[in-house]
Amino acid sequence: MRWNESNANEPTYVTQEDEKANYAMNTLPTAPVVAATFNKDLVYRMGEMLGEDSLWANSNEIAAPGLNLHRTPYCGRNHEYYSEDSMLTNLMGAAVCAGGDTRGIMMEPKHFAFNHQELNRSGMSTFFNEQSARENELRCFQMALSENYAAGVMTGFNRIGTVFSGAHSGLQEQILRNEWGYTGWIVTDMINGADYMNWRDTVAGGGLVCLTSTAYDSSAIGPMSSDANMALIEQDTNFQLKMKEGIRYLLYTAVDSNLMNNFNSETHIVYFLNWWQKALIAVNVLFVAGTAACAVKYGLEIKKSRKRGEVEA
Repeated sequence: MRWNESNANEPTYVTQEDEKANYAMNTLPTAPVVAATFNKDLVYRMGEMLGEDSLWANSNEIAAPGLNLHRTPYCGRNHEYYSEDSMLTNLMGAAVCAGGDTRGIMMEPKHFAFNHQELNRSGMSTFFNEQSARENELRCFQMALSENYAAGVMTGFNRIGTVFSGAHSGLQEQILRNEWGYTGWIVTDMINGADYMNWRDTVAGGGLVCLTSTAYDSSAIGPMSSDANMALIEQDTNFQLKMKEGIRYLLYTAVDSNLMNNFNSETHIVYFLNWWQKALIAVNVLFVAGTAACAVKYGLEIKKSRKRGEVEA
């Protein structure tokens, strides 16, 4: 990308007169060509190159790599996916994400999971048994996510059975979090069907970020920020807990990325405490003061007892 004067405060800003102002991003081969090398070390270097570009461009995440399978030659996205072999895809995806991670870029594999077609993909239902799921599509993503080389993951447009993939708790919570130990953040693909890709089911199913959330403005469910929906959320402590968990994953991942390069000596951090946090602090202070007073009184009583000969010196 090109910098302009409005970006002058960015740490990586260069003027148009700078000798490196015309620096361009790397142009890299398509995923099937990369996979055809069968060279994990080379693909790792590719991830490092993407990370170097992110540092130069001040772009902290990338929606890549594509780790779906070549299930049919008519997929329409096969140029973004490595191969029809789940283990080869697994190794290539892990290598490129690990390389990018060395430079702090948040790699974001997609489309998790079972996104098998491009045309009419919105709401498409994919059916399979557990063995085929684990031996094929899930294996493609497993190493990049279980080793936490990838900081983010993007879900698909499809349904898993009848449940939207970005709201499927079995996929996102049971497998991704509990089995694989993934600690990154989860984002939906662009909201093309706001009623079935809705924020309520997404958060409840273990997701968090909804891409292009303005799609909800005209949907039946409406935006999360509407008065009616906020009133419902205030009454739903389980939903609030889901939100807090998702936000925690997002914030900790962001702090561990090169996004932190944007903080410098001019950055001001403002600390804010909620009323209940202040109340807890006050209660703790009272307990500490009371404990100290009791300890002092106990010491004085022991001293008096010794003077009276009730306690041996």
